[in-house]
Amino acid sequence: MSRIGSKIGSLRRAKGLTEKQLAKMIGVSDKFIIEVESGKRVLSDDLIKRVSKALGEEINDLNLPDAEKAP
Repeated sequence: MSRIGSKIGSLRRAKGLTEKQLAKMIGVSDKFIIEVESGKRVLSDDLIKRVSKALGEEINDLNLPDAEKAP
């Protein structure tokens, strides 16, 4: 699982949204959201912005803590 996919999944669940609901909000398929959350797909900058707006929180990968560097 990717850090950004994990963050999207956490935020989506915290907001009470299904993959299908989030997908509809940003104009992609629910399969695409599932693949992003599992780390099989990568988001473009445009999609990162749309997901951030839909979830009401910045999900830019540069702002996420690096799990590999955590003590």
